[in-house]
Amino acid sequence: MRMPALFRGQQAEGAILLMAATFFWSTNFSAVRAMSGDIGPFTLSLIRWGLASLIVLAISWRIIRRDLATMRRNWKAMLLLSFTGIFIANAATFLGLRYSTALNAAILQSSGSLVVLLASLFIFGERATTRQIIAVTLSSIGVLVITARGSLQTIIDLDLNIGDLFLWLGVASYAVYTPLLRLRPNVHQISFLFANCALGTLMFVPLSALELAYWHVPTLSPPLVVVMLYTAIFPALISQFCFNRAVGLIGANRAGQFQQLTPAFGVIIAMATLGEVMHPYHVAGIALIACGLFLASRARKKPVAA
Repeated sequence: MRMPALFRGQQAEGAILLMAATFFWSTNFSAVRAMSGDIGPFTLSLIRWGLASLIVLAISWRIIRRDLATMRRNWKAMLLLSFTGIFIANAATFLGLRYSTALNAAILQSSGSLVVLLASLFIFGERATTRQIIAVTLSSIGVLVITARGSLQTIIDLDLNIGDLFLWLGVASYAVYTPLLRLRPNVHQISFLFANCALGTLMFVPLSALELAYWHVPTLSPPLVVVMLYTAIFPALISQFCFNRAVGLIGANRAGQFQQLTPAFGVIIAMATLGEVMHPYHVAGIALIACGLFLASRARKKPVAA
């Protein structure tokens, strides 16, 4: 029997990279929200992306130096990608988490794959296939089943506020960034990652300065240091590298589908660390997400050059 595309060649590599990215993203909401009263969202973003930039520069400066001229020639594309994929996506998400809940964040996250399809259509004229639309719909329903704990009333009673608007803006910005990755100049993945992180860091400087001037200077504590290091290395640096690489391998529309794994991984993490019990709605939701990913993997789509 022929194996589905998800488990073969570069499709398999792309799927593994995306699962790693979404796994670390799924830990990001709780880590950031736990420290929301100790450090401002813009200052945390500045520190974590700054740390990520320094780590990449320290281990790969020779590669980066080789590609600097090419990236300078393509500075408009580089700025646009950092603005959508780093600055707006993180600033809006972290700001939203100060006012919203993890439930709302997970539900709003489920709209990301749909926005990727729409962005691909309106920016590049790339139409989603019927199979991709069905796959996104199945996965989105799976996300809602998990986050609503199998109760329609939970969705009906959902309390939305200004934080949810910021959260959705963050989701939409990263969804637009996904198809825009085809504008990435022809440089090494590591060079692009460094420039992506470094430009995003610079964009946070003025907002962080205002935050420090009018809110308060954070007091360093062991938990805050751990959160800053963790979010810099895993949800920022590693996830960004994995996602960028995967989009080049399997295309934006398929890659966007994997964002639906975030709540599924959240359930697994909660079971492993908090002793939560697996319920039937968890099984149903994860099964729907898996069916959506499987269906998306069967669509024949020419990937963007990596």
